[in-house]
Amino acid sequence: MKYFQLENVVDTLIFLTDMVYLIIILKKYRYDTFLSDPDPILEARKYWYNYTNTFVNEGLLLWIIVSLMWIKAYNQFKWIRITGNLHSILGILF
Repeated sequence: MKYFQLENVVDTLIFLTDMVYLIIILKKYRYDTFLSDPDPILEARKYWYNYTNTFVNEGLLLWIIVSLMWIKAYNQFKWIRITGNLHSILGILF
């Protein structure tokens, strides 16, 4: 535990969730739409079908990403001179 830092864990989780989101967007939603070069109406229908029939709750995934970024922002407060004392006090209280 000597080398454990919350910043590294949060950064890794943000990276992984962002990659999952990008993979879902590019693989699942856009599957067989732009590579086959269909007309725009058919492409839109395929995209909508792929979007509505996915197993991933996109809103929840985005909520997780935003929450992790807020955790990272809060954790960065300790490096700012003005908010460093407040971060220390909140760390002691909670």
